[in-house]
Amino acid sequence: MSILRITVRASVALTVAAALTCGTVAIASAAPAITKYPCYGDGLGATSAAAQQAARSDLFASYDTVYLPIFLLSDTEESNGTWVAEVGANCSGMLR
Repeated sequence: MSILRITVRASVALTVAAALTCGTVAIASAAPAITKYPCYGDGLGATSAAAQQAARSDLFASYDTVYLPIFLLSDTEESNGTWVAEVGANCSGMLR
């Protein structure tokens, strides 16, 4: 057997071994899946729009990561003329 054939076989074997090792490392270091859960924010305001904005602000202030879209769950006018709104979205991370 010639030296060239031995060298080619050795280089192929090393290349395959390196590819398998790198692939295993890449799979093992993959990031874990993100867990999403429903989250809610409440707000008060003089108008419906102000209450919705306050609810969105409460949502972003209360949770680490908020994913869009944000849904309006309720929007009601109280007997004294103020508005109350509740919004919901999907979140991940910790409650602040």
